[in-house]
Amino acid sequence: MKGRPVRGAVCGLLFGLFLTVFLLSVGVLPLDSILVVVLPVLLLVVGVGLGAAAPFKRDRLQRASAAPQ
Repeated sequence: MKGRPVRGAVCGLLFGLFLTVFLLSVGVLPLDSILVVVLPVLLLVVGVGLGAAAPFKRDRLQRASAAPQ
């Protein structure tokens, strides 16, 4: 598997948690909202997906730099 899905999961989860706490602290989300639970889980899944797909276009760049000039 290419990329780093575990790193993406950790970063997505942390981003989701901090974003949820921020939205709670500024009063955008009420405490009894379902988004308090859904947002960190959703961003964890997005982080795993992006981490598994990364590195973006690295193969093409490596082939171009390895070609003789």
